[in-house]
Amino acid sequence: MIKATKTDYPLVIQILSSAFKDNRSVNYIVRQDHNRDKRIENLIAYSIKVCAKFGEIFLSDDQKACALILFPDRKKTTVQSLFWDINLIATCTGIINVQRTIDREAKIKQRHPDSPFVHLWYIGVSAADQGKGIGTKLLDQILHWADSHNRPVYLETSTESNIPFYRKAGFTIFDQLDLSYRLYFLCNKHAQNSMETDSLSSRSDINQSDRIQSSPVSSATVSSAIVSSTIAESTIAKSAIAESN
Repeated sequence: MIKATKTDYPLVIQILSSAFKDNRSVNYIVRQDHNRDKRIENLIAYSIKVCAKFGEIFLSDDQKACALILFPDRKKTTVQSLFWDINLIATCTGIINVQRTIDREAKIKQRHPDSPFVHLWYIGVSAADQGKGIGTKLLDQILHWADSHNRPVYLETSTESNIPFYRKAGFTIFDQLDLSYRLYFLCNKHAQNSMETDSLSSRSDINQSDRIQSSPVSSATVSSAIVSSTIAESTIAKSAIAESN
């Protein structure tokens, strides 16, 4: 895989906006009107800016798949990021969707570790090239890259058909959240092996009404709110790659 440059950003927007067009988590916050497709593109463009500053943007070697990576521990609120947030509200979410996005973000953060980790926000393959193992290869390279940085990988998906794909790659479901759809929380083997007991106990105060029976990890403001809970949705095939591999 290769690191994307600014000249690659239009391609990344094209791949991900198409892959996530029908994604339930994305459409949960994107304003639903005749400009929906453009609003999704604006969301991806915003996400690229955030990851370029606080994470990484990767393309497969053949430039047919891409991924947006965030280091949550490095993310900071700046004048620039606040400007991005305001623009996102105006061009993507609308005021009406802000509060429920904030609420969802709070619930998601409760399920993340306090220690540094890699957050796989987006991963997708171009529609014409799905089903060829390109996404599988890219995910494997991302996992090796994360290991080289000694960071576990966390992601969320609302697409149940993606789960076998992630399990094959070594991920385990450690929690679930029931919104107007079901959101699954997954982490890789690195996280399962390194998770401390107090990281699990810190989640005990999460409102049980927000939980569905979840598997423990050991066994197997506007800036964050607008996007983290949405682009955290790392799905494959219709939403990205899993259904196509």
